[in-house]
Amino acid sequence: MAYRLNRVAKVRTAVGRSATVQFAQEVTASLSDTYFKGRLNCITRILKMGKTSPIAFVLAMVLSTITQSGAVAQSGVLPANFSQLSASWWKWALETPTPVNPLIDTTGANCAVNQSGSVWFLAGSFSGPAITRTCTVPAGKLLFIPIANSFCATGRGDPVPQRNAPFQRGCAKDFVDSATNLSAEIDGTPVQNISDYRVTAKAFALLLPADNIFGVPPGPYSPAAADGYYLPVVLPSGQHTIHVHAEFPDGPVDVTYILQIL
Repeated sequence: MAYRLNRVAKVRTAVGRSATVQFAQEVTASLSDTYFKGRLNCITRILKMGKTSPIAFVLAMVLSTITQSGAVAQSGVLPANFSQLSASWWKWALETPTPVNPLIDTTGANCAVNQSGSVWFLAGSFSGPAITRTCTVPAGKLLFIPIANSFCATGRGDPVPQRNAPFQRGCAKDFVDSATNLSAEIDGTPVQNISDYRVTAKAFALLLPADNIFGVPPGPYSPAAADGYYLPVVLPSGQHTIHVHAEFPDGPVDVTYILQIL
């Protein structure tokens, strides 16, 4: 899963050429290229676009799966709440405080943070060096895995014309459109028909904690919108290896999960 935590924040390119997270005046001085390279393994560029520029959060995430040993929704037969699950995934990923956030975890130690119910979310990684995580998952869980996805959210001070779901949805779509060479394997078996699993989330609201991974002011950011490819997966008990790869304008993402299903 790939996360591009920034790059250009105009809707027209919102990711086509560069991804973007526009923090405008709200971005703290600590959010620099050096910070993200070291702490988030992410190539970050923060561009001040002027007082009227929108604050767009754009991440790309790549991580995913399926194999002959696992069960995946058939093409065109996806969960009725597929769109809602994608929104819930983003809330899980971004509303978790930095110290235990699974997105910046390089070992898998935070894999079980804030997991509940019958669905188990798996995080990806910011673009950078290949990483491997080890994670233990209870048997019978539906794994919800992003192959490539992104989100955009309305920020404080955004112009009124941009404070709407269609605008944010277009921003997220542009970023996902830029992903190429998506691939995923489970236990060495390639995932087929990845293009069948794209979904656009309905508008939702994010409530970022005080210690959020962006370092921006806490509170609600709404409306937010997301777009991406996700796979709903159920794996049998035992050990499984998931490997994903994707390429974006600013570089590749390569993630491996070693899962113990108990």
